Amino acid sequence: MSHPRHHSHSLRLVTEISVTPMLDLVFVLLFVFMVAAPLIKPETALDLPAAKSARPTPSRQTELTVRPDGQVSLGGSNLRREDLAGALGKLVADSPDVGILVRIDRNLSVQRLVEIMDLMHETGIIHTAVQTTESGH
Repeated sequence: MSHPRHHSHSLRLVTEISVTPMLDLVFVLLFVFMVAAPLIKPETALDLPAAKSARPTPSRQTELTVRPDGQVSLGGSNLRREDLAGALGKLVADSPDVGILVRIDRNLSVQRLVEIMDLMHETGIIHTAVQTTESGH
């Protein structure tokens, strides 16, 4: 008589969870959201409150350009460095809420920019913006 062979290791319970189907699901969901997200456009109209302490926008904007050689022009007119304070003072006297866009070469020192910003503050200019430019522009 032959005895049936029992393999104890063949009756072992598999207790491991296969991660592959779960990763497939995660990647499919990721793909769906990446494709769908740009298509969703909120159509909600926002009623934004007005700020009580907001400064008014400048009624006039003038460009102050500082070239790589240190030459300064205000509103397209070339100025000497020592005449800049007087020109800014006249500009403020004519239009107290004037805005100044400072276009400065990116290779000039930050100290030069700070000097110009201090000069504008001393003359009463409160609306300022800074834009750096490449040499030669």
